[in-house]
Amino acid sequence: MGTLLTPFTADVAKAAETVVWTATATESGKFTGEYVKGCKVVHPSKDARDAELAARLWDATEALLAGRGAARP
Repeated sequence: MGTLLTPFTADVAKAAETVVWTATATESGKFTGEYVKGCKVVHPSKDARDAELAARLWDATEALLAGRGAARP
């Protein structure tokens, strides 16, 4: 199974690179709330910025959890 997952995994140094860059870059204060990938700021997709879609996802998630006995706080 390791071979199957290889294209989807990164070595530890590569995986940590963006996290370390984000924490230490002088530009980091300029992109609060942004997505960072590969040591650069990337913008979320149109769907990720869609408030109506987010509300529908929230409602669907609550309904699924309620159906499994999860109580709403």
